[in-house]
Amino acid sequence: MVMLEEPFPPIVETLRRAAAALRGSEVPFALGGGLACWARGGPESTNDLDLMVRPADAEAALGALERAGMRTLMEGQKVNYEIVTERGKQAASNLSLA
Repeated sequence: MVMLEEPFPPIVETLRRAAAALRGSEVPFALGGGLACWARGGPESTNDLDLMVRPADAEAALGALERAGMRTLMEGQKVNYEIVTERGKQAASNLSLA
């Protein structure tokens, strides 16, 4: 695993919390996307956290994350955001509930 002098918070802390919650609830998951690339030596990823669970484990995963203090969106709930450009790619930033 790549060790950085100063991890790029808050996404690394969120990964730690989410992984601990899922492991503690015995929900199998896989790390994907930019953080998976970073974990294998790629560039830092600050945009999002991609954790995959099996469809059969989705409700258990949501429950584990909610018990860990993470918020989830309800069906139809709206989100406000700004589009920013980072390293030549667009990403959502400053997310908040509408």
